[in-house]
Amino acid sequence: MSYLIYFTQVRSCELMLPKAGTSHKVRFLEKEIKKINQFFSENNSFVSYMEQGHTYLDHLFFSRHGKRDFSFNPNIHYYQYPEFSTSHDMLWSQVQALYRYIHYIREKLELIQPGSSGEFRERQPNLLVWSGTKTSLVEIIYALYFKGDINHGTVDLKTIVAAFEDFFNIEIDNFYKTYGEMKSRKDPRTKYLHTIAAKLEAKMNEENHT
Repeated sequence: MSYLIYFTQVRSCELMLPKAGTSHKVRFLEKEIKKINQFFSENNSFVSYMEQGHTYLDHLFFSRHGKRDFSFNPNIHYYQYPEFSTSHDMLWSQVQALYRYIHYIREKLELIQPGSSGEFRERQPNLLVWSGTKTSLVEIIYALYFKGDINHGTVDLKTIVAAFEDFFNIEIDNFYKTYGEMKSRKDPRTKYLHTIAAKLEAKMNEENHT
C-alpha cells in the first residue's frame, strides 16, 4: 500500500508541476515540502511511537479488534476497508510513502536547480573522506539495507548508496557487481564487518580490564 500511495503522489506531482519557469517549479516543490512537514507535525505522536520501536499500543493500532475511537490522529478515510484494514495501517503506509516522496522531491529539486534541496540535507563535515576500500563500504551499505533500520526499511538501496557517497565524498561504482563478488567469497564473506566487530569487542574488553 505504501508504494501505491508513493507512486500516486509522484504521478500527482508530475502532472501538477509547472511546465516552464525554474522559479515556478521550485516554488511548487517547496509547497510539497510544507505539506509533508505538516503531515508529520499532525501525526508526530504516532510517527514517534513507530520510530522508537514501541509495541505497547499495537493491539489498538493494528488490530481490527482494537477500539475504533482510539486515535493518534487517524481520520475517517483510514477505514476504507474495515473488514481488512485496521485503524492505523493506512496511516503507517502513508508515513512510509512520504519518506520515499521526500527523496523524490530532493532529487527533483537538484535536477531543476542544483543546490536547492539543501532543506533536506543536514550540515556535513567537509573533511570526512572514506579511506577504506569501496568493497568494505559496500559491505556496510548492504548490511544496513538488509537489516532495514533506515527509514523503517522503506528506503531503496540506491538511496542509501547515494547518501554514503554524499557523506564520505566518494563515488561507489558497480555496487551490484561488488555484492555479487562478495557472495562468491569463501567464509567469512563479510570480512570487513567481522573485522570492525572484532575491533570493537577488543576495545571494550581492553577498557573493561583497565
